[in-house]
Amino acid sequence: MFQDRGCLQLADSDRFTYASGLKGPIYCDNRLILGSPKLRDETMKQLTRLVKSSEINFDAIMAMATGAIALGSLLAQELELPLGYVRSQKKGHGKGALIEGGVDKAKKILIFEDLINQGSSIKKGIEALKEEGYEIVGVLSIVNYEFNVVKDYFNEQNIPLLSAIGFGDLLEFFEATSEGSQIKEALTRWHAQLNG
Repeated sequence: MFQDRGCLQLADSDRFTYASGLKGPIYCDNRLILGSPKLRDETMKQLTRLVKSSEINFDAIMAMATGAIALGSLLAQELELPLGYVRSQKKGHGKGALIEGGVDKAKKILIFEDLINQGSSIKKGIEALKEEGYEIVGVLSIVNYEFNVVKDYFNEQNIPLLSAIGFGDLLEFFEATSEGSQIKEALTRWHAQLNG
């Protein structure tokens, strides 16, 4: 269903530019989940199962702007927990806030991100929340491209990382398609080059 919505897009060259500035042949548009009630429901069920089966105890969610805010709101509603969000940069007016939602700093925080590529956005979010005095007990993402730089960072920070869909899952999905072997080969080569 994820692919039926067109959430996953491929190109025969590195034509997609990511938030980090890197380019690649794959793009996951998780915002398209919002337009499908069935896929929203399925995504929330999968994320809820994932966090409930983990040993992470948390009492608030912080979503990363902007892609994770709407889905993070649905997840917080499902789990009946407070929700805040981390801006990509400080607000240019008002109080100049970087962290929104008024979540109590005494709460144990699970950060929610829609997609983790090289990890630059999630690292900034973790640093911002730590600077404000929040205790981060885990990170949850819908998709994780599973680069070593991300794995190493989370190991160093001693923060558990949960992901509903990993890069290996994407390879398995494409392997089952008619052009599977070519796509899998291209993605594996791209991943290996960046994983150096």
